[in-house]
Amino acid sequence: MVRYTFDIASQADDAQLRNVLRHTPMRTSLATITYESEPSFFQSSCPAGADTDVIICRDTVRDVAVGFGCRSIRTMFINGEESQIGYLSSLRCIPEYRNQGLVARGYRAMRKLHNSTEQPRWYFSTILEGNQLARKLLTSGRAGLPFYHSVGRFSTFLIPVNAMDKVKVPETNVDRVESRQVVNEIQALGPQYQLFPVYNPDGWLQQCEEHYAGKFFVTGKQSARQSVMGVIDQRNVKQLVVKSYPRWLQLCQLPLNCWYRMRGQPLIHKPPYDFKYVTAVLPLVDCRADANSILTVLKSVIEEGKQRHAEYVALGMHESHKSYQLVRKLSKHTFDTEVFLVSWQIKQQSSFGLDGRPLYLELGWL
Repeated sequence: MVRYTFDIASQADDAQLRNVLRHTPMRTSLATITYESEPSFFQSSCPAGADTDVIICRDTVRDVAVGFGCRSIRTMFINGEESQIGYLSSLRCIPEYRNQGLVARGYRAMRKLHNSTEQPRWYFSTILEGNQLARKLLTSGRAGLPFYHSVGRFSTFLIPVNAMDKVKVPETNVDRVESRQVVNEIQALGPQYQLFPVYNPDGWLQQCEEHYAGKFFVTGKQSARQSVMGVIDQRNVKQLVVKSYPRWLQLCQLPLNCWYRMRGQPLIHKPPYDFKYVTAVLPLVDCRADANSILTVLKSVIEEGKQRHAEYVALGMHESHKSYQLVRKLSKHTFDTEVFLVSWQIKQQSSFGLDGRPLYLELGWL
């Protein structure tokens, strides 16, 4: 009898996929967390405009899902041209099933799926910095695994909603625009980045506006926007749950909270608790504009976060973004991941043919 099987998940597997998420914690230097998708895995993980498949691993003896991985394909800008690019994400395996070769077998199933379609030629993916076991395994090239090529760091900045209270912001008018208008506003800015999604009026941005209370802000003239940023609240479909703290932080929690109260900063809450945050999307700055241009739209996003009773704004940027260092200074906590270009065929990084444009990953649908 074959104990483990790999196949494409369906809506009937939704509850089991969510169960795997709840039982696969991720450890950072500050906390043990889980990324959860209540009440629907597919609603949170399959954004409009992306063709997504989920490879699920089942233990047939216990009749339970023990792990999964996702493949999404969507149209993105590469060197300013539209291309079909894949994203490999959400690799999860319940701890008691690790070290049984399931990851390699899962990637063989993923390769079979890859070979069944003409596109994409390659993918991108991320690995949480500090997760050396995952990095060592996935980049080994053994057992049929694809080739992983590192292309820098992508950071998720957790910015307190009071972080800009004393920051000098450029005196620039900010306009709020609807999702359909944003699609036109970013036509010139999007192609300036690698891996920027090609949006259409009825796609993911409209989904953000209708389901996640999305709002979008722009600066500059209508024909030459300097900066763009939006804010969405996905807590009704995606949850970042803090499960526990390391021992040193548990011991320091009381004095740190006294200090944070004095400074008006977010407190360290008793776990488990759902992290109170909103997500910044479309953090774009024109290549001819100053890095400080992003501060004006970021302030509007933070003000919106306050209105929604969030403690933090989560803002994701690749280190090649011109405003990266500026925004990093505003961050209270930062989760760093390493970005990889992934392919079963392309062995040399230079063969991807990417020019020097900054990389872009959209935190709102990673």
